[in-house]
Amino acid sequence: MGYALLMRGIAYQKLLEFDKARECIKGYGDFKWLRITDAETIDEIKYYTEISKVNLMVLDLLEGKIEVLDEYLAFILQSEDELVSGLLTLLEANRLSGLPIKNLESLFEKKYRSLTGRTFLM
Repeated sequence: MGYALLMRGIAYQKLLEFDKARECIKGYGDFKWLRITDAETIDEIKYYTEISKVNLMVLDLLEGKIEVLDEYLAFILQSEDELVSGLLTLLEANRLSGLPIKNLESLFEKKYRSLTGRTFLM
């Protein structure tokens, strides 16, 4: 159920239907109503709760709400798995809402170099 809502939310996001995407995110961000208490289910609930917070930040950035930028940057810079998708989100937010990203190049250059040992051209 969480995966289906996640995919539906991403589809709405790509269609620029942010209100519908936000509703999907809220749906997979709160599974407290589930009565299942096995470890696997609890881990899944934690995963979707955490990813919903990040995806709400993505929507905020795409809508031009710059106040979440620092928190989003902290998230993507601390997780190498999120670096590329985070960069794509920032570029999309720049395209859609004019989010200023030029001054962020040095942050990503340092992170990329620390991960790969190579330089990064933006």
